[in-house]
Amino acid sequence: KPKLILGPALPVGTASVEEYADLMLAEDVAAIDVGTFVERLNAAAPDGIRFVAARGLAQGEAALTRRIDRADYLAALRRARIGAIDLDAACRALLDRGEIAGRRKDRTIDARRWLVDVAPAGDSAAALGKAGVVGDLAAVAITVAVGGDGAGRPSDYLAALLGALADE
Repeated sequence: KPKLILGPALPVGTASVEEYADLMLAEDVAAIDVGTFVERLNAAAPDGIRFVAARGLAQGEAALTRRIDRADYLAALRRARIGAIDLDAACRALLDRGEIAGRRKDRTIDARRWLVDVAPAGDSAAALGKAGVVGDLAAVAITVAVGGDGAGRPSDYLAALLGALADE
């Protein structure tokens, strides 16, 4: 019986348009034609799930959850909310901060250690549309480190960014 293992969990309320997965099979992957395999996966997949590529893993190769060390997010901000504020400068200022408060159930943590990059995403209408997000929007690309010690949540960085925008 095949076993599908998805990458690190997304924060609650976060939609995904692209994910990685490990698929364990009983048969030897060296004997499988990858193109045919992807076609077979798509034929059996439920609506809304589409496989785009596959590759065989060597015996003993690290699991997906051990190989992924970053996550990329694309957030949409209503232009009416940010007005004429320089989003690029606000993103740079966020990167320069020594501390970024993140909320976790009953405590506040410093989420700055996981923030790798944050920047305006420029022409991202196609990516936002793929996720079903449309309107007069400005997009922000957020890259966070993920690992055994946790990960930052996009909401941590958006709250800090929007707070900084409100202060201007």
